[in-house]
Amino acid sequence: YTAARMGHPTEGCILYIYSNIPVCIECAKGIIMAGIKEVVISVLGDYEVVGLSGQQLLEEAEVIIRKPQEDVS
Repeated sequence: YTAARMGHPTEGCILYIYSNIPVCIECAKGIIMAGIKEVVISVLGDYEVVGLSGQQLLEEAEVIIRKPQEDVS
């Protein structure tokens, strides 16, 4: 949200996330609203998500989700 407030366009950008927790629903909403089309996610550890997850929300919005080691092609 800060990028938009500062006047920096994010439409079509790629977001890189390195975290020890999965993307939450509120963060996923912000990513979608910002127009970010691809997210590269590296999450440390294994987590079991109960209910709707941020990743599911991103998938429904057709945001490309990949891990850092995957080929970009």
